[in-house]
Amino acid sequence: MPWWIALLNKEVKLAGFPRFDTLNDRSEKLIVVMPSWRGNMNLIPEEGIRAGFKYSETFKRSGYFRFYNSLINDAGLLGSMRKKGYRGAFCIHPHFAKQTVDFEANDVFEIKEIPFSYQEMFAKGAVLVTDYSSVAFDFAYMKKPVVYAQFDRETFYEGHTYDQGYFSYERDGFGPVCEDYDRTVQTLTGLVLDDCREPEEYRERVETFFAFTDKDNCRRVFEEIRRL
Repeated sequence: MPWWIALLNKEVKLAGFPRFDTLNDRSEKLIVVMPSWRGNMNLIPEEGIRAGFKYSETFKRSGYFRFYNSLINDAGLLGSMRKKGYRGAFCIHPHFAKQTVDFEANDVFEIKEIPFSYQEMFAKGAVLVTDYSSVAFDFAYMKKPVVYAQFDRETFYEGHTYDQGYFSYERDGFGPVCEDYDRTVQTLTGLVLDDCREPEEYRERVETFFAFTDKDNCRRVFEEIRRL
């Protein structure tokens, strides 16, 4: 037996992710839009680790800005949200904090200022719209619908900090993958009009993907550490 297999058998334990224990579902009629950042915009970094980027005058000309600013101001989507009593929160990635001022708020969507509470957004959101971000795992853990807006997949991985791995959004993801603006609006509008019920197909994926969906992850990890 190779040494590394013996090591895995001895050291790796399936116990769950401790941070998931802090997730508390307090869903409101809230649509959370929480995209990741982009490494291909040639923005100028601020000094310091994880400091984000300096304000860019060219940011508003990017496809990223046009997509998300249009989404949170889409007349059809806003009309459906008003009809069903939903509001929205646009939560920009901290790397793009300086660009928050570029996005246009309205009577339905609020532009969240940095810093905001991720835990609060996870708890109160009824639907999450993201792209490639791992925040989808937190939302899915609570069995709430996720929409993946991946209009720029071909360019996203060019110059970003990570590459595509084993996880396939179409095969393994917790919600529909929308490859353009119209599909994103249609999918999100459909969820709103259906009171944001999670489709059975994706609920089954959640139950298959996560070994545990309880509040005992910390306990299991602690117990496994003690056994070591």
